Amino acid sequence: MSLKILTSNVRGLNSSDRRSVVKKMLNLIKAPIQSFGSSSGIKLWDKDFVEVTDSLVGDYTLSISCINKADNFEWVLTNVYGPNNPTERDDFWMELYNASISWDLPWCLGGDFNVILKCDEKKGCNKITKSMRDFADFIYTHDLIDLPMKCARYTWSNGQSNPVMSRIDRFLLSPSFEDHFPFASQLAKARPTSDHIPILLDISDPSWGPTPFRFEVMWFLENGFLTLLEEWWQSFYFAGTASTILWLKLKDLKEKLKIWNKEVFGIPNSKINLILEEIQGIDGYA
Repeated sequence: MSLKILTSNVRGLNSSDRRSVVKKMLNLIKAPIQSFGSSSGIKLWDKDFVEVTDSLVGDYTLSISCINKADNFEWVLTNVYGPNNPTERDDFWMELYNASISWDLPWCLGGDFNVILKCDEKKGCNKITKSMRDFADFIYTHDLIDLPMKCARYTWSNGQSNPVMSRIDRFLLSPSFEDHFPFASQLAKARPTSDHIPILLDISDPSWGPTPFRFEVMWFLENGFLTLLEEWWQSFYFAGTASTILWLKLKDLKEKLKIWNKEVFGIPNSKINLILEEIQGIDGYA
């Protein structure tokens, strides 16, 4: 099963420009179309792959219990936005504890915890604080797995000339969740429209081989695509039964789309890079 979970602390969504950019990003990464939100976050998921059966909303967390339709695997996803004020963190840990006992299921939690785990996760850190010890105790008590993060050391920066940088965003997994998805890894992605780096939890099996051809919904966003599609379809001529003709047309259409996507539309990463440049321009006016 190829499932990816993205967490990102996105600021400034009152701006229509930022909302537009985020919408483009969601289209390009084929973000799910179902949603559920609260003051602590918004979740999006694909109803064709995941069925949400229950939810729990807190002041700092948003949890949903899910069933993967491919294999009926039941699990819980908790989105986290931890308090910046250390005096509120006892309530935060208690809220996470309540989420952990609400379902007896494999658990995946991720987001902005607003606290580091070790000194090497913050630039210039030289002292272990109570919040760090409490975070370590929480992970130990719940037997959670803190996967190493690839592609970045820190996930947040204040953007100053001598910046404060820290790793306050992460995913944590229960052993039963990792048992089901043994290839899970978390990767830092390009910053979209925030001072936080998005973190992607990729649980796909790398041994599956090349990605099969998929018709991309985002192609419909391209001007003239429907007209081009119609012209291609009408240009195909084959003999045989109706089912044979349909199969041959679809086969040729796939090849046309592959070439068009590569040479005209551009691969998704190129589109995303253009959007990131647009984001940087918006940030410059913020």
